[in-house]
Amino acid sequence: MSPYQHSVEYIPGPSKGIEVGAHPIIMLNNTLPSSLQWQEFAHEIAHILRHSGNQYLLPYDFRVLQEWQAGHFALYFCIPGFMLQDIDLPHLKQEATLKVMEVFHVTPTFASARLDQWFNHIFFQLKKNVYSE
Repeated sequence: MSPYQHSVEYIPGPSKGIEVGAHPIIMLNNTLPSSLQWQEFAHEIAHILRHSGNQYLLPYDFRVLQEWQAGHFALYFCIPGFMLQDIDLPHLKQEATLKVMEVFHVTPTFASARLDQWFNHIFFQLKKNVYSE
């Protein structure tokens, strides 16, 4: 089975990703709004693609690292940069956040965090170009 084939199940509890044999299963909390389910799907797929084994057997600092990696991955997965660059974003961050929420079906906090990443990327690219001239 390809590592890109997985099952998604909806459960009345916390979202998680597990592997049964070689078969990855993403379990999403069915009580969450669809925007949060989408974000949690991205987070759990990151664990399946990038991590292996039982996270709870790892030292605390490694679990924190894996959670950060999965959260970072989820931002890019749900709001890809190549799509974000093609959107005509409003100049005010609050309005831009609302636009990203609408287009990518994510929560306000998630949209705002991705915009912060995006603007930082643009700023440092511009800064890099200025200093390299």
